[in-house]
Amino acid sequence: MKEIELDVRWFNSGKFQKFIKSVPVERKTSGKKILDIFYKSTGHQSPVLEVSGMSPIFFYGNYVYFHVIPKGAVSLQGFYLNVDACQLEYRESPDEIYMKKGFLSLFNNNRFKVTYGRIFTIDIPEGDRVGLCR
Repeated sequence: MKEIELDVRWFNSGKFQKFIKSVPVERKTSGKKILDIFYKSTGHQSPVLEVSGMSPIFFYGNYVYFHVIPKGAVSLQGFYLNVDACQLEYRESPDEIYMKKGFLSLFNNNRFKVTYGRIFTIDIPEGDRVGLCR
């Protein structure tokens, strides 16, 4: 287990919008691309993620975190896209961030610690990099 402190920008914040404009990640299609890459590389499928869909939730450094749109809590276990290295990481974590008065309250919670267990790294194949990597 490894604990790190994140300084994140949530998806509706101005800094997130500015970051997204600097990378080719498209909110509506990138989640499906990430799941397709994960499925091709591992053979593992998740009906829950497929039904509910995935979107970028926050970024920190050069990572964009993808998960289902949160309702109540944001699980920190999931897909982290490194837009510079063109790598997809699936990180295991028992941690969640809880919301108090709706999703907007998260915007004030930019710094928090998270514990990661195993991290699975997948190099994104050349043909799948469009719309995901710089």
